[in-house]
Amino acid sequence: MKHKGYSPDAVTYASILKACGNIGAANQGTLIHSEISENRILRDNIILGNALVDLYAKCGDLTEAQIVFNDLKVQDVVSWTSLIAGYCEHGHDEEALVCFEEMKQRGPLPNAITFVCILKACSNIGVLERGEKYFESMTTTYGIVPNSEHHTSLVMLYSHAGCFDKAMAVAKKMPSTDRLPAYFAILHACQKWGNVQIGRLAFEHAFALDKASAVPYIFMNSLHISADIQYADNMEVLQLMNNDSLI
Repeated sequence: MKHKGYSPDAVTYASILKACGNIGAANQGTLIHSEISENRILRDNIILGNALVDLYAKCGDLTEAQIVFNDLKVQDVVSWTSLIAGYCEHGHDEEALVCFEEMKQRGPLPNAITFVCILKACSNIGVLERGEKYFESMTTTYGIVPNSEHHTSLVMLYSHAGCFDKAMAVAKKMPSTDRLPAYFAILHACQKWGNVQIGRLAFEHAFALDKASAVPYIFMNSLHISADIQYADNMEVLQLMNNDSLI
């Protein structure tokens, strides 16, 4: 494009930055950032600003993401959510929650994507009651109807806290087409807690939804091994895998 004498505009730069963020091309993104600064096209452009926050957040350079964010004259819901998602994605869940509280105080209203990030952060650090309050506030305070991602995140929150009855109850209320990730989340948490009984129940539900998926078998086999289950019980799972041509 540039070889032919055309200069990229803000939309083009934003698209390139998004691509860099999606594939983790931090160095290339930084070069584009420098080019944007040299051409003085950033200014008050919220699209470019958000693209830069998103780039650095996805690539794990949260310091630079925060610097760009702070320099934005207007910080909209995309700006805040990109920063929160970056903190959450790279293991800084406490910072994600602090950022969310700041957003509630002085920023725009959070959206559905913001709450997916926040619920995951609560799950990761095990703040059950806080996560429940956030989930409830989606509808009561912000009028957001929870979707399958929110419900799966709630299942993760309960499962990681060892509240498997609540996790199973939420999963069972979800549409059948959306339940599989929820049962995977329960199976994963069962390894942490060594809960073979719930693990087997989640396995059965996942198996009924998708007999071709190897994931529930892998989780269940790992659960049996970690819980030192008898050889015969584990062979039952392996036999099912063999019957479905998964091994």
